[in-house]
Amino acid sequence: MRHHPGAYAGTLAAESFIDELARATGKDPVAFRAAMLPADSRARNVLDTAAKRAKWSTKPVAGTRARRCDDRVGRIDCGPHR
Repeated sequence: MRHHPGAYAGTLAAESFIDELARATGKDPVAFRAAMLPADSRARNVLDTAAKRAKWSTKPVAGTRARRCDDRVGRIDCGPHR
């Protein structure tokens, strides 16, 4: 399979927009995606497996915060999300 230069950027944009839609409707991003996929599909299996391996939870873990990462200066700088 041959990849085109804009493929990854397009995927990132689409997935980011799905996250925004989930947030706007007050739904969990994983559950929002799962609702659009047939329960017996390969894509649904991948989503469920990834969520399980990532220990995805709809409830925030106490003491954690979102993080931002910035590589504008040639290094990765991760800190608290502002």
